Amino acid sequence: MRYSQLGLPEYDPARATARYTLFTPLIQATTYLLNMEGEPVYTWELDKQLDNYVQFLPNGNLLTASSRS
Repeated sequence: MRYSQLGLPEYDPARATARYTLFTPLIQATTYLLNMEGEPVYTWELDKQLDNYVQFLPNGNLLTASSRS
């Protein structure tokens, strides 16, 4: 199967539920909280590059994972 769609899916405010996306690029030490328009609303500068894993904990803390030294 060949998948060739590039870019972001279409954003239709009438059909979307207002949510945020937590995004960490693979080769950066920065995590972004993005709004529905893809604009950063908050940015975390982290100590080291991550393995592309971040998660909010129930208490609101940001959990990150890194296996790099």
